Amino acid sequence: MFTKQGKFVKEFTLRPETLGMGSAWQFAFSTDERQTFLLVADGENNVIWSVRRDDGVVQGQTGHNGRNAGQFHWLHQLVSDSRGDLYTGEVDTGKRLQKFVLVNRGKSQK
Repeated sequence: MFTKQGKFVKEFTLRPETLGMGSAWQFAFSTDERQTFLLVADGENNVIWSVRRDDGVVQGQTGHNGRNAGQFHWLHQLVSDSRGDLYTGEVDTGKRLQKFVLVNRGKSQK
């Protein structure tokens, strides 16, 4: 992590037990005001990790290896739009895009 001025602040690792090409291929910030989470595309394990930005603790995961909707094969790209929807792109023989819609858009969590 760096400040806006480029000064190094801290770092953390994600899934150091992952071999091959590693577990962090792409990331997007959560769309809440504080951008509390990083959503990390992991092409080696074929999941999206939800990671707390402050300390790198994994809060959850989405998807797994496969070729059906919501599954991934070489998950390579991840981007979120202003509405909080996620778009993923797969490479190798995956060769597709998927869209994940944020269901609880703007509702208060009481």
